[in-house]
Amino acid sequence: MYRTVVMLVALLAPQKHTVEILSFTATPTHVVPGGTVTLEWTTRGVETVALDWMPKGEHSQHRAGLPPSGTLAVQPKVTTRYVLNCEADSGNSCASQSVTVRVP
Repeated sequence: MYRTVVMLVALLAPQKHTVEILSFTATPTHVVPGGTVTLEWTTRGVETVALDWMPKGEHSQHRAGLPPSGTLAVQPKVTTRYVLNCEADSGNSCASQSVTVRVP
């Protein structure tokens, strides 16, 4: 007597990455004009990371090609809002988070 064994193979659709900003901080958050501030971020599921900032009363600035986790030293001369923008390779997911550094 023979037995027939049937195997079913399920093909799974590619999983979409969930884009998350796990943390984005500025240390310190209050500095004298030109003082050094360290921006630090940690992300998950991202392909691109960029930073945008607009010093109060000035034009916005942009820096792309940042690593998924990292630090960047900045020296704001005026109060500045920094926005971390992340996106998945598919372009379907994005996340954004901001910190503000106050300069008296």
